[in-house]
Amino acid sequence: MTWWQSVLLVVVGALLAAGVALGVWARRAQASGYEPATALRRVGGDLVRLPGRLRRVAADPRTPRRARWALIALALYI
Repeated sequence: MTWWQSVLLVVVGALLAAGVALGVWARRAQASGYEPATALRRVGGDLVRLPGRLRRVAADPRTPRRARWALIALALYI
């Protein structure tokens, strides 16, 4: 498996995990009568800060090189 296939696999896996998490969150919010607009605003704030956090993790010397490229690709995608 080449490096770009590994990166693609990581990105697709992250997107699938995010989709599943969003689905679970939506089901729980619907069942509890939770206000979705308020929760989306909160999640949106975290999403705005996510690329900077990914950049800091990628800059850490303890992060493996392969993971760095995947993190950088994910930060650019977001």
